[in-house]
Amino acid sequence: MVPNIVDRTAGVFLWVKLVVNDLLKVAFVPESTLLVDIKRLLERLPLELDEYYEYIINRMSPSHRWETYVLLELVSRSRDSGTPGLGYISGVIAVSECRTYKNATNSLFKDLKIYSLSNVRLGVRPLSGGLVEALKDPEDGRVYV
Repeated sequence: MVPNIVDRTAGVFLWVKLVVNDLLKVAFVPESTLLVDIKRLLERLPLELDEYYEYIINRMSPSHRWETYVLLELVSRSRDSGTPGLGYISGVIAVSECRTYKNATNSLFKDLKIYSLSNVRLGVRPLSGGLVEALKDPEDGRVYV
């Protein structure tokens, strides 16, 4: 299995990480633990990273795609200003569909429990299809996206 993955990587380590995550999901599903199923999945996965991104987005639930878009835009556009905190991410997601200031304020205070820090931290990875992760630094205890 490892040689098959290495042959398909073209030196792109992010591709390997995403593929291994997908293969592990299949490997731990009781009804599909056959090595044949895992190899079939590997053969179906796109080789190019941009095609893989599209594959990830397309397999997401359409009901969560807006939040996914907001999250990916936020993270991709925040390179210059540093890593956004989870509180900031949860607030942006909470107000992302609001049309007025009043709706946004109500959303921040009323719906914040839905977009709480713990929910956002747990949901960042699935919401982004594995493209974004929230990790806690063991030394300073801060969570980085």
